[in-house]
Amino acid sequence: MSQETLQEFSDVLVDILNPNNNIRNQAEPKFFTLQENDPDLCAQCLIGMLAFSQHSEVRVLSMVLLRQMLFSYNPPYWRQFKKETKQLIKEELIGGLNNEKESYVRRKICDTIIIAGSLLITDESWPELLNLVITYSSSNSDQEAELGLYLFEGLSVMIGKVLSEGYNEFYEMLSKGLDSKRKLSVRVCAAKAVCQYVIYLPKKIRADFSTLIPDILNILTCLLDEGDFDLMTNLISQMTEIAEFCPKYYSKHLNEIKDGFFQLATMSSEEIEDSAKQSALKFLSSLIENAPRLANECENFIDNTIQASLHLLMDLSDAPKNSNQSLGEWMKSLQNEFINSNSYLAETALSRISRELGKDLMLKYMNEYVTLFLSSEESWQKRYAGIRCLSSICEGCGYSLSDDLGEIINLLIPFFSDEHPRVRHAVIISISDITRDFPGVIQETFAGQIIPQLVSIISDESIEFLCSETLGTLTVFLQEIEPEELESQIKILLETTLGAFNRGDPETQEQAITTISAIALKSDPETLGVYYNDLITLMFELMKKGSTKNEKLLRAQAFECATIIGSGVNAELFKNDAHQIMEFSMKLHYDGLSTDDPLLDKIFYAWARISTSLTFEFEKYLEYIIPILLKLASMQSKNSKNIKQQQDEEKNQGKQPLSFTDGWDETVYEVRSNAINNLFIISDSLKGYFHNWCESCLKIASLNAICFLNDELRSFSTQLLGTLVTCVVHAAENEIAKNIDRDYVIKFGEEVVNNLIKFLTLEMEPHLIANLFETVSEVFDTLKTLAGSKTIISFLQIVPVLLEASDKRIAEEINKFFENQDILLLDESFLNNNNNNENQNLNSSISTLQILEHLQSKGPDVENELLVKKMIISACTPIGKYNPQLYESFFNQSLMEWVATIAQDEKSLPDQKYAAIGFLNIYIRFVVPDCNNQAQLFKKIWDQFSQFIFNPITLDDYDLKDISASTIIWCAKSGSQVFKEFAEQAIKVLIESSPDEGVLGHSSYVAAIGSIIESHSDSLQELKQIIQIWVKMFPIHSEGDVATLCYQLLTKFYQEINAQDYIHLISQILNQDYVTQDLKNDITNALTDIQNQLGKNQFEELIIKIGDQPLLLKFASFFDK
Repeated sequence: MSQETLQEFSDVLVDILNPNNNIRNQAEPKFFTLQENDPDLCAQCLIGMLAFSQHSEVRVLSMVLLRQMLFSYNPPYWRQFKKETKQLIKEELIGGLNNEKESYVRRKICDTIIIAGSLLITDESWPELLNLVITYSSSNSDQEAELGLYLFEGLSVMIGKVLSEGYNEFYEMLSKGLDSKRKLSVRVCAAKAVCQYVIYLPKKIRADFSTLIPDILNILTCLLDEGDFDLMTNLISQMTEIAEFCPKYYSKHLNEIKDGFFQLATMSSEEIEDSAKQSALKFLSSLIENAPRLANECENFIDNTIQASLHLLMDLSDAPKNSNQSLGEWMKSLQNEFINSNSYLAETALSRISRELGKDLMLKYMNEYVTLFLSSEESWQKRYAGIRCLSSICEGCGYSLSDDLGEIINLLIPFFSDEHPRVRHAVIISISDITRDFPGVIQETFAGQIIPQLVSIISDESIEFLCSETLGTLTVFLQEIEPEELESQIKILLETTLGAFNRGDPETQEQAITTISAIALKSDPETLGVYYNDLITLMFELMKKGSTKNEKLLRAQAFECATIIGSGVNAELFKNDAHQIMEFSMKLHYDGLSTDDPLLDKIFYAWARISTSLTFEFEKYLEYIIPILLKLASMQSKNSKNIKQQQDEEKNQGKQPLSFTDGWDETVYEVRSNAINNLFIISDSLKGYFHNWCESCLKIASLNAICFLNDELRSFSTQLLGTLVTCVVHAAENEIAKNIDRDYVIKFGEEVVNNLIKFLTLEMEPHLIANLFETVSEVFDTLKTLAGSKTIISFLQIVPVLLEASDKRIAEEINKFFENQDILLLDESFLNNNNNNENQNLNSSISTLQILEHLQSKGPDVENELLVKKMIISACTPIGKYNPQLYESFFNQSLMEWVATIAQDEKSLPDQKYAAIGFLNIYIRFVVPDCNNQAQLFKKIWDQFSQFIFNPITLDDYDLKDISASTIIWCAKSGSQVFKEFAEQAIKVLIESSPDEGVLGHSSYVAAIGSIIESHSDSLQELKQIIQIWVKMFPIHSEGDVATLCYQLLTKFYQEINAQDYIHLISQILNQDYVTQDLKNDITNALTDIQNQLGKNQFEELIIKIGDQPLLLKFASFFDK
C-alpha cells in the first residue's frame, strides 16, 4: 500500500478526532464510504496505522474502528475479507504489539487481537497468536506478562476449544503470574485468566487447577489492603461465574473461601466499599444456589451465609440528627437509594438461598435467628432485618410455605405499631410482597387482621410519610380479595382513602385515586352507588386540571378511576357523566396531548370501559376512536420521529392524530396488545352496532393472532375474532344494517373460521390452544343457526390437530364444542387420561368415526372432496394408533376402493395421490404390525401399491416425496421378508433423490434410510459405506416425530459412526422439544458406552475439542454423573 494512501487515510482519522463538529462531520462520511465500497482497503489502512501514524490517538482510533469491523455481523466483514487482508491483519497486530511503546495503545491492540482470535475459531488457525500469548504471559517483564495474561483471559474460549493438551504449560504460566513476588496488576490479570479458563477445562484437569485458589484468595487480601475495591469486585464477580457453572471447582477450599468471603461481607463500611461486600455475598449465595449439597457438607457454610445476609440487611442508617430534613423527606430519600443498598442485595440473596434450600431448612433458620431479631428492643435495625428476612423466605419458598403462613403473619402484625418508622415501613412492604407471592391465599384468611392495620396507618397523620406506601399495599391486597370479604368495610375504606387524598401530597393523592379504583372494582353496584356523586364530582374536578406535571398525573388517574366507578354502578346513573367524559377527553386528545402526558397511557382503556356502559349509544364515537386503535394495533416501530411526522401530517389534513410518545415505555407488542384488547371490549359492548368496523378489525386481528412474540396479543386477537362474528350475526338478526344479511354472515364467518383453523396448526402452549378452541366453540355456536353444515365441515379440520392433546382443558373444550352439535367426540375415559399414552385404547376413536361418517354423508354438499379426504387422514392417525382394528374396518369398507382408483389412474391429481398414500401410510404403520398374519397382509398391500408408493420418490413434488418417504419408513419396519429384497434398491433411490438439507421431505428420507438399515442390514452388501453416506445427511432441521425417529436410529448405530461425529450431531439437539425421555435415555447410554471405550479423560477432551461453552453446559450434568 502506498504512503500517499496511508497519509490520506491518516488525515481522515485525524479529522474524525477533531473537536470541531464541522471538520468531524465532513471526515466521518469519507471513512464510512470507504468501509462500504472497499472494506478490504479500509481494513488494510486501519491496520497500517500501527506502523505509519506517529499520533497515538490515531493508532488507538484505528484499533477501535478495526475492532468494530471485525465484530460486525451485518455486513460480516471478516468473512468477506480476502485471504491477503486477513493475513495482513494477523501479522500487523502481532508486529504492532511487539513494536508499540505506549501501554494504552498496546492494550487497545490486545482488544483487537482478542476479537480477531475469537473469529478464527471456525475460520482458520493462528498458531503465532498462541505462541505470542505464552511468550508474553511467561515473560519476566511485568508489563509483557500483564498483556499476555490479559490476552489469555480474552481468548480463553478459543484456547479451551482448540487445545486439548498443554495443560501443564498453562498451569505453570498462570501459577507464575499469580506468584506473590509479581506486581499486583499482573497477579490480578492472572487470577482473572484462571477464572475464565477453568470453566472450559475437563473436570479432572479443572480439579488440578484448584490448587491456584489460595493464590487468588491471597490476591483479594492484597486488593483489600490496597483499597482497590473496583478490581476486587470485578475479580469476585468472575469467581462467581465459576460458582454458577462449575461450583465443584471450589470443593477442596470451601473452608478458606467461607471464612474469607464471610469476613469481606461483614466488614464495616469504613473498611470496605459496599460493592465489594455485596459481591462477596453474591458469591456465597451463588455457591449455595448451584451446589447446595456441597455447601451443606462444609461446616457452617450455609449458617455463615445466612448470618452475612442478616448483617447486610441491618446495614441501615438512622435519621440524621441536627438536620433540616424532615423525617418524611429522609424516608423518601432512602427509597430512591434502596435499590443499590446492602440491605436490598441481602434480601435478594436470602430469596435465592430460600428457593434452593427449601422450607424446612429455612424455617429452622427463621426460628433460630429471625425470631431473635424480631424480639430485639434495643435495635430497630434487627427488627427491620427480621421482617424483611421473613418476606424473602416467603418469596423463595413460595407455596410450600402456605401451611406456615399464619405463623409468619402473626409474627408481622405487631410491627404495624412499632415505634420506629422504618420498621413500620418494612412490615408494610413485606405484606405487599407476601400478598403478591400468595395471591388470594392471604386475603382469604387474614383480611380481617391486615386491613384494619393498614387503615390505621393511613389515618395516622403523625406518620403521613407512610401513607402513600400503605395505600399501595392496600391496593395490592384488594386485587385478589373476594367482594364478599370486603362488603362490610367499603365505607371505612372509601372514607379513609378520601381523607388521605384531601390532606396528602401529590404522590399520596395519586396513590389514593388508584386505591379508590381498586375499591370500586370490588364493590357491588348498590354500595358503590351510595358514594357515586361524591366520587365522580372529585374525578371531574381533577380531570379539568392539567397545567402542571402533578395535575396531569392526577388527571390521568382520575380519567381511569371515573370510568372504573362508572362501569361499577348502574349504567343509567353513569350515562350522562359518561358522555361528558367522552366529549371532554376526545377534545383533549384531538387538541394534542403533550409527549409527557400520562393520559396517553390511560385514555384508550377509559374509552373502552365507557363503551360497556353506553353500549349502542357509544356508536357515535367510533368514527374517531377506532381508526386510532387500528393504527396502534398495526404499529411496526417505536420511531417517535416518524410517528411525530405522521401526527403533524394527519392533523394538517384534518384527520384525528395518532397519539404515541417517547414517554410510553411499553414495547410495540404491548401497545398492539392493548389496542386489540380495547377493540375487543368495544366490539363486545356494541355488538351489531359495531358492524361498520368488523372487516377492518378482522384484518388486523388476523395479523396479530399469528404473532409468536407475545402470547397476550395472540389471545386478545383470537378473542376479538370471535366477538366480530357475534357482531355481524347480531347486526343481521336485528336488521341493524341493510348490507349485512345471511350470505354476508356466512362469508364473514368462513373467513374467521379459516383463520382460527390456521392458528390452531401453529405451535402454542396448551393453555393458549384451550383459549383458542374456546373461541372456536363460541364462534361456531354463533354461526350454526345461519351457516349450517358447511361450517361444521370446516371446523372438523381442527379435530385431528387436537385429538392427541394431553391437556385436560383442551379435551374438555373439544368435548363442549361437539356436544353442542350433537356429535360426541370425547368420552370420560379420555378426559380422565392426562397422559394419553399409546398403551391405552381411546374409546373416542369410535366417536371420531361418527364424525367421519357425518363428513361422508355431507360429502355432496362439500365443494372440495380433497379437503375432506385430507381431514380424514389426519383424523384417522390417532384411530390407527389407538385402535388399529377399527381403522382396518374403516379402510376396507370406505377407503380401499378410492385408494385403488387413484393408484391406477395416471391422471390422478397430486393432492389425490397425497391423500391415497396417506391412507396407506396409516394402514402400514398401525394395522399391519397389529395383525396376526403380518407378512401376508403386508404382501397383499405391497403387491398392489408398491409402485404407487415408490414412484413419487424421484419426482419434484416435495409434498408427495415427503409422504412417500414417510410411508417407506413403515414399509421397512413392517415388511419383514417381503420388503427385504427391495431394501438395497430402495436405499439407492432414496439417497439419489433426497431433497437438500432443510427442504421439506429431507428428514423423512433420512428416517426411511435409517429404518431400512435398522430392519434389513443383513441384506445390504455395502452396509458400512451406506451408513457413512447416511450420517452425512444429518443434521435434521425439522421437528416432531420424524426428527425423533432419525436421532433414535442414529443412536442405535453409534458404534458404526465416528465418535466425534456422533457427539457433534447429538450436541445440536440436546435442548430441542422433540427429544423425548426415551431418546434422552438412549443418548445417555450411548455416551456412557463411548466414554467407557475411550476413557473419561479422552472422552471429555473430545467434548471440549468439538464444543463451545453452551455445549459444555449441556453436557455438564452428564460429566458429574
